[in-house]
Amino acid sequence: MKQILLTLFALTASLNMAVADEALDPNYVYAEPTVVTNNEEIGSNLANYSFVCNNIQVNVTKGARYANDANTYFGVNAGESMTLTATQPMKAIVVNGFIKKYFEATASSGTIVYADAEDDEVEAEQVLAVTDINATTLTISCIKQLRCYSVSVYFVETPEITIGGGEDDYSFEWEPTEVTTMNLTFSELEVNDMTGNLGYACTNLTFYNDDYEMDLSVFASTVEGETFLPAGTYPINDSYEANTVMASPGGYEDFDFPSYLITGFEQNELTGGWTYSTVYYLVSGSLEIVAIEGGVQMNIRAGSHFGSIINATYTQGADGIENTAAGSKVTKMLRDGQLILNRGEASYTILGNKL
Repeated sequence: MKQILLTLFALTASLNMAVADEALDPNYVYAEPTVVTNNEEIGSNLANYSFVCNNIQVNVTKGARYANDANTYFGVNAGESMTLTATQPMKAIVVNGFIKKYFEATASSGTIVYADAEDDEVEAEQVLAVTDINATTLTISCIKQLRCYSVSVYFVETPEITIGGGEDDYSFEWEPTEVTTMNLTFSELEVNDMTGNLGYACTNLTFYNDDYEMDLSVFASTVEGETFLPAGTYPINDSYEANTVMASPGGYEDFDFPSYLITGFEQNELTGGWTYSTVYYLVSGSLEIVAIEGGVQMNIRAGSHFGSIINATYTQGADGIENTAAGSKVTKMLRDGQLILNRGEASYTILGNKL
């Protein structure tokens, strides 16, 4: 499942591809797999370094290159990206390496999985993998540091991936498969700017009415004024670029990842905790934010994983609708009688990792 990161590297990737095209042999015959390693000792915090190994170009926006008895790797600093370019479409890559605690990453194509580093840093022969790439260029963008002892690149078929605790556990199985169309009006909104906690621009919007709750993760920071976020249209997709809304990658047994719509609420009389029975994972569409006199109107036009359509509107400051102001506390819910994420007590990333 594509993961998330919030810096836009498309321009970097295109520039790197242009450099790589000049350096690579178009007639090269790749082994299966073709292994990429570093063989130069240069140092750390190298800006925009690149090298070619076995006709695969490596471009890193900032990182390290070491080749000695103690350390031999090429690395990507926190908040930076790595681009691999070949002359034939890549099927998959597997990284033998090391990731820092709280590591998260996104890939420009394919499905990325990596070890669970929520509790500690991880070193493994399969610490990260990207499958179904089907492109000659792949950019991996990292929130935390990645060290590559070697990268195995596959051109023919995907190897067995044995990474545990990662995105390969995600599922859409809890969404109804019956397609429906919903037209909703939300009466309350809570806004939580997570930028300071996460280290990248991200705002959580939670809309409420008596029967539904919609949770959107928007890759933008809040602004002063009555619109909360800059007016404009934010597409819902899995690019994880600035000024987009996160498409949901699905959920676990006890946690659903934004963006989603939930309904079917029940309260446990003994514990007071809330559960919900139905979730729609939002994967396409848009969020439109319109400045109106004295407030804001937000229009959501979303498609779910299994094709349901959600049309929703929230208005503040007009037509006498009573709404909440921006808040700092956002409470979510887990399915099995437990409360999801009271952010007043603990903070989580949009991938469910505690900060």
